[in-house]
Amino acid sequence: MDYEKITFREGVVCRLTLNDPERRNALSKQLMAEVWDALGKAERSEECRVVILDAVGPVFSAGHDISEEIPVGSPPTTQESWREFLEFLRRDWYQRWWDYNKPVICKIDGTAIAGGIELSCFADAAFCSEESVFTYWPISTVSVAFSPSLILPWIIGIRKAKELMITKGFNGREAEDCGLVNKCLPRDKLEGHVMETAEIISRILPETVRLGKFCFRFIYDRLGVRDAIVLGSEMDILAHCHQADREFQNIMRQEGVKGIVDLARERMEGT
Repeated sequence: MDYEKITFREGVVCRLTLNDPERRNALSKQLMAEVWDALGKAERSEECRVVILDAVGPVFSAGHDISEEIPVGSPPTTQESWREFLEFLRRDWYQRWWDYNKPVICKIDGTAIAGGIELSCFADAAFCSEESVFTYWPISTVSVAFSPSLILPWIIGIRKAKELMITKGFNGREAEDCGLVNKCLPRDKLEGHVMETAEIISRILPETVRLGKFCFRFIYDRLGVRDAIVLGSEMDILAHCHQADREFQNIMRQEGVKGIVDLARERMEGT
């Protein structure tokens, strides 16, 4: 596969970089397909010991590309169309991340929004810069959209998960304090720390890592994580069919993402 939305460098430490900054590294179907093509190469590689996931530009990821589901000028969406889209996310994105065998380090230097936050949650370790921001805004201000994976409470606890979803979000230090990331560092120290961690991981027996990930996954599956991934997608389907979500969808069809951001900013500044 030729990559247009990502870059991928193979080796003992593989580097997978989201590279669609003009669209704020939105998780489009093309970008997600490229990510999984690269991750498949890393997983099959005997040389690869660890994958670093990062992004180009000031936004790590703006989350899932809803403009693909609701393009400007499109007819109203249906429950069936939302189900097709969200079951794709559950089956071909979140569940695949949860079952991935190679260790993944997520490096965040910028803003992670909604699905971008959840993407970082599925990594085995996450590190961010002090300039990073984690938020569900502006989507949470305008849409009834639900978290399509419900993994947040398992990562940071139920109270902090609620706080993140109903406030303007966390900065890098707050993300470290609640466990959303392992460590928050000054920007000029971030890359060095990530590479040092990758070097340590690369010296651990791959089978030790694989079995460790399997065991942790096995335990948390029985505690309900896989059920939470299924429930999240089902709740998101229902949320988008809620009457309160119609304004969001109408603006998306008429004005696109810019209209959503403008409305969310107006509401935030008015509170």
